Amino acid sequence: YHHLWPQWQQQAKKVRKIIHLLSMTDASATEAKGLDDAEQRGFYSLYYLLDSLFAQPSSSEEWEIILVADNANRVTGDEITLRPEHGCLLGLGKVAREEFPHVRIRFIDVDAHTDPRKVVEEFAVAAAPYQVAYRHNKRYVERLQETTLAPAEDRDAIKADGVYVITGGTGGLGLEIGKEISRLHPVNLHLISRQGLPARETWMDIEAAGADQQRIQQIASIREMEKQGAHVQIHAADISEESQLRQVLENIRKEAGAIHGVIHCAGVAGEGLLVRKPESRIREVLAAKVQGTRLLDQLTAADNLDFFVMFSSMNTVTGGAGQSDYVAANSYLDLYAAYMRQAGRKALTINWPLWRDVGMGQAYDVDNRHSPFESLAPRQGAAIFAELLHADQSQIIVGQWKRRLTKETIGHSLAHDYVLSDSLASFFRGQLEAPREEKADRPGEQQPLRILDQDETSLSATEREVAKIWAQVLGVKEISVSAKFNSMGGNSILAVYLFRLLEETYGPILNISDVFTYSTISEMADYIDSKQQPSAGAADAASETTTLDLLQRLASREISVHEALGAYKNKGGGV
Repeated sequence: YHHLWPQWQQQAKKVRKIIHLLSMTDASATEAKGLDDAEQRGFYSLYYLLDSLFAQPSSSEEWEIILVADNANRVTGDEITLRPEHGCLLGLGKVAREEFPHVRIRFIDVDAHTDPRKVVEEFAVAAAPYQVAYRHNKRYVERLQETTLAPAEDRDAIKADGVYVITGGTGGLGLEIGKEISRLHPVNLHLISRQGLPARETWMDIEAAGADQQRIQQIASIREMEKQGAHVQIHAADISEESQLRQVLENIRKEAGAIHGVIHCAGVAGEGLLVRKPESRIREVLAAKVQGTRLLDQLTAADNLDFFVMFSSMNTVTGGAGQSDYVAANSYLDLYAAYMRQAGRKALTINWPLWRDVGMGQAYDVDNRHSPFESLAPRQGAAIFAELLHADQSQIIVGQWKRRLTKETIGHSLAHDYVLSDSLASFFRGQLEAPREEKADRPGEQQPLRILDQDETSLSATEREVAKIWAQVLGVKEISVSAKFNSMGGNSILAVYLFRLLEETYGPILNISDVFTYSTISEMADYIDSKQQPSAGAADAASETTTLDLLQRLASREISVHEALGAYKNKGGGV
């Protein structure tokens, strides 16, 4: 792509729309190589495209990327083939829209029975949601609606002496699920994690030392399961490695007999803007939920499982800046459950909100203020899981709306990507129309700001304005113009918020990574000042052109908005 961009710029300067068809292939993705090829043609090709676009001088101009894939979703139920491997591409595109505000991205899911002209016509639709699907020439969009679970079946989903495998089993969510299952019946629990736990004979020493709180909590949870009558074993294995997973599953069958259920909780957190992530980290995030899911499915195919439950994230529904790889991995799970059900297996994907005090929420100190959903207490989440084992669905979103929502917390995805049921549409409308107190969702706004490391009179006008914006985003009353954004609590979500406020104030002269490249207020202000200086061409134009000429040059993209404003000001027209 880095070689391709200069050719586009030289030969077709007005190219602003890219149709991504690399995922359209008849190749099977059921085996490891097929899945790797699908990831390369789908997820990674978009990742490389965005990464290279970001480095282009025209990266702040408006672009549209349309992703086309086949049979990703179960839409009508008549699909003969489903391709869940498109989930990674689907998820990446959803989040990339937030991290690349000047790039509009859409996803079109097509079948082999739709006239290609229908698809081409869709390319020109201006106000389409993120994802649409075509089946037999009919157009479908996703719908969100509240649902009530059917009454529980007479028989228990968890049975006494059942054998259950939990991946990510020593993580916070895995342990909570293990405790909930053990409360229902005496069961055989097999907890799989990459590192496992120290040998049991060392547990008392670890508890007595009191230094490793994470290990102590893990040991306490397992002791609680065993107190309820469960037989618990811990296995160390990387579930994305076939030989390791196969060996563990064979050992379980030899000791306990057939496996009755799989709960797939394993996952690696993804944090940070896409353009700042090394590819090695992205591959690690995808491995457990993509390769691991496929292997778990294939290696338990003969077990006649009572259930195969996958833990996904609410972010696949709402999006989430800084979570591109994580959302991509979970979007694969969202599609994979329907693929398994088509093959006759009882699979379910659950999209969870944040669980408090356990798992990734605890490990990464996740800020839930930007989510439209309340977080769950661990015991509450585990109890909901037990209820959902009776659900006859391939995917369920679990969530309680917050009592008060703003436009920011509802987000672009919920507001524009779905057809909402009447009750949801009415709820959102009521939330947005309700009178608000002073802007409580923007901490730091309108508060007196104290500069710590410089005399305020020595600051430039740009430094003062940038400092106010940073304080608003970070929710602080005092700030240092030389402190780095990260060191003051800045993260990927706040970086997107900061970028948008800076763009509102100074126009489209910044890229989102500039927040990290020019990471102090002083550096950012200097950079903004440099970008606002009118070029020599614009200055010359001011002395010899009329206002109409400037507008014509602006319309033809010969000069930027800020060059035009600078030239107009130099003409004596003011701003």
